[in-house]
Amino acid sequence: MIDAAIEAGCRVEMITFTLPHDLNTPAAECMRRLKDSLRDFASGGTISRLLAKLGYVGQVKSIEVTRGWTSGWHFHAHAVFVFDGDGTKTTAKEDFARSLELKKALYPLWKGAAHVAGARTPSFRHGLDVRAVWSGTDYLQKMPEQAVAKADAGKQRWGADAELSKAYMKEGRKNSRTAWELLDTAETNPADAELFAEYAAATWGRSQIEWSKGKRDLRKIFLADAEEIDDERLVYEDPDWVFADEVDELPDLGEANLVVERVTIASSDAWRARHYNFGSIDRACSALEDGDALSIVEVLRAEGWVIEKQADMGWAREVVEDAHGYMKEISVLTPAEYVATWPPLSSGAPRSFRGWGKFEEASQ
Repeated sequence: MIDAAIEAGCRVEMITFTLPHDLNTPAAECMRRLKDSLRDFASGGTISRLLAKLGYVGQVKSIEVTRGWTSGWHFHAHAVFVFDGDGTKTTAKEDFARSLELKKALYPLWKGAAHVAGARTPSFRHGLDVRAVWSGTDYLQKMPEQAVAKADAGKQRWGADAELSKAYMKEGRKNSRTAWELLDTAETNPADAELFAEYAAATWGRSQIEWSKGKRDLRKIFLADAEEIDDERLVYEDPDWVFADEVDELPDLGEANLVVERVTIASSDAWRARHYNFGSIDRACSALEDGDALSIVEVLRAEGWVIEKQADMGWAREVVEDAHGYMKEISVLTPAEYVATWPPLSSGAPRSFRGWGKFEEASQ
């Protein structure tokens, strides 16, 4: 479906939805919160108008579950969104910028949906991840030549298709395990057996993969003439999977989303701000941390700071050492650079500026 959509000139984005979780939250409650959040996110006029403006065609999503040693159950959803497009070839940099803009537009809606479901505020960095998809097996890195080479060799890259449909093949990270890893040790570990039983009860009867319905059913739009493959053929035709034998061309976009702008503040300006407008920096940082704002620059400006832009966000090449001791060159996202100064009192700056309240009202 992904390849057919891209071949038709559509734009495809992989979106991952995550909610905060802790060790004491039962699996059933984690599942309820995620399902309710996704339902609320998809309803209402705001999301409908936004998706219509972007040329929304349809989506397919799946639920994935891991169990963290210290963080408890982690239920999250992967979704592939398809939008209309003209088929124009784009660079990785252009795709990253477009995905980041989509993330900024969707995040307030996901945050609100989480609150309705009774979950804590998802962070901008971890709560929502948006990445461009370039082919069914090539969304992690825009390297179609390697994808073709792997396919010709009978191997498959781990792409958007696998992320949605091959969760049972994944292994948990060093601090977490998948449900199937719990099952592997359930016979000899009663605690793991109890955890897997909890997972089974929480997910029983739930659809793992869901397609948008009606006229937005992507199978009807792009796969009307496709051959139906039975389960037995799928098992025997499943190729070898390749996870980490390729050179990285792009950084982890989830990490890159964390620092997209850097602000320099001189100590003298910080002192004046504390003296004339107590807490402006603290309020700006809290707004960013709580997800009430997406740009530290805009919040500081609303608090009365004078902002001067020094450099745009861009890409640079950097030589790093990999885990095997080899040196390689990778692309690194460089944040936009700003300088913030606090106007001296003689310039007419108010002794008690209240710009943040106005900024908050405007945002709402």
